[in-house]
Amino acid sequence: MALNLNAWDRAPRRVAIDSRRVRVGWFRTMDPHNMIGVTRAFQDRLALLVVPPEAAGPAAERAMAMAADATNGAGPAAVLAATGIDADAEDDART
Repeated sequence: MALNLNAWDRAPRRVAIDSRRVRVGWFRTMDPHNMIGVTRAFQDRLALLVVPPEAAGPAAERAMAMAADATNGAGPAAVLAATGIDADAEDDART
């Protein structure tokens, strides 16, 4: 699992999930709020879009469909913006 170091309070190197230990990589160059990276056993890499929980259902569905489209090359922030989801809403709520 790969996460942005600046977006989390703690940075454990491994986390327990069921009976397994999952290695966590911390990076400063990833989108801090809208993406989680996952690498599977054979080095297949996936980028998972994180849709803010306050996003409206229809917009969230459009964002997930857009992110899953193999022909779409837009990054996480662009996908959320294209579907009308405010990616900075969580940051605004914290200040």
